[in-house]
Amino acid sequence: MMQPVYFPFTSVSRGLMDASSGFFNKMAVYQVLSASIPQRMKAWQGDKRLDIRLPLQHHEKEITSILREYKTWAQHHQGGDISFFKTQGGQIPFFDDSSVAQIRKQIKSRGAASTPARKTDSPGLYPGIFLQMAQDLDEEYREIKEDLESQAVQEQALMKALKGDELFEMPGDLRSGITPGDQEGYMISERMAAWARIMLADDLVPPLLMTSHPMALDDLVERTTRGLQDIQFIQTLEAPVGDAGDVSLCKETLAAFLKDISVLAWDEEKERPYCTWDCESTASGVRLSLYVIPGVTPRALLASCVASGGSDAPGGNEDGGAIRNTVVGVLEF
Repeated sequence: MMQPVYFPFTSVSRGLMDASSGFFNKMAVYQVLSASIPQRMKAWQGDKRLDIRLPLQHHEKEITSILREYKTWAQHHQGGDISFFKTQGGQIPFFDDSSVAQIRKQIKSRGAASTPARKTDSPGLYPGIFLQMAQDLDEEYREIKEDLESQAVQEQALMKALKGDELFEMPGDLRSGITPGDQEGYMISERMAAWARIMLADDLVPPLLMTSHPMALDDLVERTTRGLQDIQFIQTLEAPVGDAGDVSLCKETLAAFLKDISVLAWDEEKERPYCTWDCESTASGVRLSLYVIPGVTPRALLASCVASGGSDAPGGNEDGGAIRNTVVGVLEF
């Protein structure tokens, strides 16, 4: 079964889930803490539309404890949020061996409660801490955005009622100017490094790395130009429409194509392969742009995103022997 892996984020919105379902029956996403999985994502997991991966379960107690310490510290520190980690001595990403020690030092200096120092602090903790904090912020911004959009809709309905005109439309896009900013675009490179460590801790072999943010693709392009093969555009597909049987056939065709691309012995002199499917497309604007990094396996690519090139957590198996290339998809909706 074709199961793309969403990167480098852990929060999945309803719009993203619906867009992905236009091309795939199931999508994989990584989470850090089982207790912090959003309810909507749990529902999609129950519907078998979402595969939630938790490769750091063996660190959950430690991560929870450290986050609790940090939140206590943040109450006594102006601007106590994820921006703190961005400023730690220029260390990018922040999750090095001294990070937790720095937080504890700050906590103690302010007289806040602190847990005893642990005998061992695994580097696997820090990417998990970063991603969990990033997800918390993403969720807060998502709620703010939804509240603002709901308020704009209510204002539109109120103006229609006041004017007595059901066809009245307020000028401009209801959503323009009311979003709280591009939160997902924040610290993409750091997110990528942290997410890569989590991914390398798992034994999942991704047939397709999929993102919804163009900046994530830009980050990969920058990384692949540092000694790896150049990333190459294949094509853009629009989400298919029709009855269930037709759409299912389109998904099967795409899955077979992506599998073939991942194992293809790439030859620049031969004609580039394309996914040819006889599928009626929707006008909804849901599109999937496909790219390939020939000669670079997904795990080799992710290792290049991590300074040490490795992972300390269980798993981390090599890619399947047949896989030769990394396939990347950018989902627009």
